[in-house]
This record gives sequence, structure tokens and C-alpha cells, in this order.
Amino acid sequence: MGLLDILDEAVRLYRSQFVLMATITLIGTIPSLAIFLLSGGNHLINAFSTAITHPNSQTDPSSLGYSNGIALLQYPVSLILLPFSTGPILLAAIETIMGRKTTLGYVYKETARRYFGLLLLNVILILGVLVPIACCIGLPLSIWLIGRWIPALPALLVERVSAGAALSRSWFLTDRAWTRSFGSLALVVLVGDVVIPAVIPVLVGLTALIPKISLDTHLAIGTVIYILVSQLDYPLVALVTALLYFDLRVRREAFDLEWVAWTELRTAPSSV
Repeated sequence: MGLLDILDEAVRLYRSQFVLMATITLIGTIPSLAIFLLSGGNHLINAFSTAITHPNSQTDPSSLGYSNGIALLQYPVSLILLPFSTGPILLAAIETIMGRKTTLGYVYKETARRYFGLLLLNVILILGVLVPIACCIGLPLSIWLIGRWIPALPALLVERVSAGAALSRSWFLTDRAWTRSFGSLALVVLVGDVVIPAVIPVLVGLTALIPKISLDTHLAIGTVIYILVSQLDYPLVALVTALLYFDLRVRREAFDLEWVAWTELRTAPSSV
């Protein structure tokens, strides 16, 4: 499959499983959204908006109702829930690609089973991208590592291996295929960065049509819409990642033949 073929197939699969994948994505935004609202983040945005529209106005920061303590909970909560931000949507993508019906319960149950492996691998991937930049080694190394590690998460889930083995598998599959690997991800991210920003202002603008609500409420609704809609391209990224993994296995290991043989073996009538 070419890069555009992968993207086209990902869009087709996303449309066929939109409700499931959108639901998984929106569930994943609940913790961040809850912390944002509980910390009073909407009041902070309101104050910022007021400062722009009324430059001469003065606002007492202590009167905003914003809690730094609650806002800081975002970091430990995000770390604890990190496997559930990648596992369920990627499992749904894998099951869809393989033509198997799946449910919310299944993807979350399987994610819970692989929790520690997913947590370790996600942390390694994040540090592998951020540490070179922090150590001034440079952005090129981070970009190169992204291209080599893209299939790692699908490998961990499909092959049921450890985090270290998943990284080794990813390294093997992307050997002499870095351009294809990174190009697939870059293409889908580019599409998401064009489509989603074009949709969000329209949806946020529609909140102005809601009568008799305060500016605070308008801004809170607009922020919630932004957080929710900005994540809707995430299933497309997951589908492209999973499709790339299978495509690389087809090229390196003739995985399609292996899969057909296994399916026929499963469905063959017993000779006994």
C-alpha cells in the first residue's frame, strides 16, 4: 500500500466504526476535562478574554477561583491513565483492520490486562522523543526515533510481547523503511491539523446562538467543544499506525499469507 492508500483505508475504516472510535476518544478526554473545569480553568480563560477586549480593566487573580493545586493533578493523573489513552483506541483499530467485531468492554478489558506493558512502553517512547531535545542533541534525532518506533505499540498488542520486545520488533520492521513509517504518520497529522482547526471555530461560533447565558458559560462551552473536537482525529492516527504495522509485516514477513492460512485453519471442518 502507498501512503495515500493507507490514509484512504484509514478514513474508510474510521467511517465504518465512527461511533465506537469517537466514543473511545471522548471517554479519554473526560479526566482532563474534569480537572480543567474543577480547577476553574474556564474562569482563567474568561479573565484572559476580558484582558484582551478591555485592556484597561484590572482583575484580582485571587478572585478568579482558579486552583493551581487541582490543575497540577493533571500530570499524575495523565501518567496513571497513559495506557488508557493509547491502548483502547489502538486495539479498536487493530480489531477493525482484522475484520473482527469489537466492543468498548473488550478494548478496555484488554488494555487493563496489558496495563504495565503499555505504561512502560509509552513512557519509553515519550522519553525517547523528549530527552534528545532536552539534552540539546537535537530535533533530528527525535524525528528519526519517532519513525523507528511507530509500530512498537501495535506490536505489543498484536504479538502480546513485552515492551522491550515490541521496541525490537519495531526496529526490525522499520529497517530501511523509515521514510515510509514517518511519512505515514506525518501525512495523517498534517490532514488532522488542516481539517480539525477548520471545524472548531465553526462549532465554537455556534455557541453564540445560545440565548441568555453568561460569557463565562459561553467560554466554558467553547472550551469543552475545543477539547472534544480536537481529539477526533486521534482514531485516524491510531488506524494509520496499525495499518502501517500490518503493511510492514506484509512486506517483511508475508503476514497476509500467514493470516489467511490461520483463518482457513480455524474455519476448516474437523476430519475427526
